[in-house]
Amino acid sequence: LVRNLWIVDVCGAPPRFRYRVAGTKVVDYIGREPTGRFMDEVFPHFSETETGKSLLRIVASGVPRWRRGTPTLRDDKGFKVVEQVSLPLARDGRTVDMVLNLSVIMNARGEPC
Repeated sequence: LVRNLWIVDVCGAPPRFRYRVAGTKVVDYIGREPTGRFMDEVFPHFSETETGKSLLRIVASGVPRWRRGTPTLRDDKGFKVVEQVSLPLARDGRTVDMVLNLSVIMNARGEPC
């Protein structure tokens, strides 16, 4: 599962999200190594995507999220379905400062890529 894992740091206000860790399957999906880069640098349309909006809701609410649906960041490699769980993390027990994500990306046949 580690290869499907990605963790983002929550930075500043309003929040921006910086890749802390990206597993090999996540790097394949993105098309390059994102570690240390902000999501809005890697995906210029990030704030308009369901992923961007979802991360903002998770930070504001502190509530985990599960989703299965169409990938929102890119679909130009034959990726048709993503199943993802996002878990808020807080060093102080209250303020979400990281989000741990596990994404399984599938092709049109429903097979993990």
